[in-house]
Amino acid sequence: ALHSPSEEEALVLTRLHKPQIRTDYIDRFHTERSLTIGQWTITNLIEAQSLFKTLNGGCLWGLMARTGMRADEMYALNTAQGCTTETINRQKIHVIHANLSKTAKGSQSKQDEFVTTEIGMKAYEVLQALHTPLRKRHPSSLSFFHKIKEDFSGISKVQIGRHSQAWFENATGKELALTNDDIVDLKTSDPNLSFEVGK
Repeated sequence: ALHSPSEEEALVLTRLHKPQIRTDYIDRFHTERSLTIGQWTITNLIEAQSLFKTLNGGCLWGLMARTGMRADEMYALNTAQGCTTETINRQKIHVIHANLSKTAKGSQSKQDEFVTTEIGMKAYEVLQALHTPLRKRHPSSLSFFHKIKEDFSGISKVQIGRHSQAWFENATGKELALTNDDIVDLKTSDPNLSFEVGK
């Protein structure tokens, strides 16, 4: 006959065997939870991570496009004073600050500054809001960007470049495929290069 353990016996068995529930399955135990942020409603961890990647990738790409920053410069965003606004002749100027990775001895400053639009500033603010809670888990980290899985540690320069490129290709990949008209224009501008439709 089957024996159904009492609650006390179940707790003893749990302490003895210490079963582990993987964190990526924890939301399956709380199916009643949902969170609405703007137009998005999230009911589980996978949806939350997907939304994070969408917002992070879009803001990363938007900030790069609005400032002219490269991925390695994005990696070096200043966590404390990353964006400032100055008024010059009654016009607001938004400045993004990054720590320089390539400094030469002499009079060069330790920070790079990139002028951006209001949209660039808002993209920075969203990135800051997304990554600040993750940085709090690693107070000694100097990295602006952190992982959303595992130990939430800082990510590398290479990962920032890959993530922004993957987001852009996912968001606009089909819209940017070359057409026959594009091929004609490209061959006119440089006849020595070869191009294929749809790539």
